Amino acid sequence: MPDHTSHLPRWIAALLVTLALGAACSAPEAGQVIAKQHRAPYTWVQPVCTAYNSQGMCSTYTAITHTAPERWVLTLRSGDHEGDREVTQDAFDRCQPGQTYPACAH
Repeated sequence: MPDHTSHLPRWIAALLVTLALGAACSAPEAGQVIAKQHRAPYTWVQPVCTAYNSQGMCSTYTAITHTAPERWVLTLRSGDHEGDREVTQDAFDRCQPGQTYPACAH
């Protein structure tokens, strides 16, 4: 059985980097609306191998269809912190650039 423990530190390091980047790139909870983006729903197809030949090569693929929902996004700025926050359609419609979120959503 292969020893996978030597890869554990790299895996942990990758996870920590991902978490740190996610935290650094997150949108402020509140701030000035500086932009709005509506993202229409869309679908994409991912081929997934479902059978392998004797050489270990994929011999059969199955198409998996994924769907991304419609999204409404406000870009917020709070001091030096800026980022995109997904909001409801109602909040998107109510808030305009220059207004303060979440106050503009009510």
